[in-house]
Amino acid sequence: YAHMDTFFPFLGLNFLEKGGSQALASMVGLQWEVKNNLYATLRFNAGKTTNILDDLLNSQDIITGSGLSLGTLTPIGPLEITFAHSNEKDHSISNINIGYKF
Repeated sequence: YAHMDTFFPFLGLNFLEKGGSQALASMVGLQWEVKNNLYATLRFNAGKTTNILDDLLNSQDIITGSGLSLGTLTPIGPLEITFAHSNEKDHSISNINIGYKF
């Protein structure tokens, strides 16, 4: 999701795929250390974006996403691969993060 200068990562969608002047979104996750320096994270989010404030509280068109990430700490920072799916798409997407987010 993108709103002016604010970005909210949404599972199952590409970066800046959705936007609007009004947004309501949340994310919850659970992370555990599978073994020494190998972490698994399960996340779920839901939200909506629109250009009309009154439409934000309408329960239609809510987007949901879920994903599983595996990550480790390296000398250049975290390394993480994520597999995610959203009800907006008929296929899953994946991405790789290397180093710290700026």
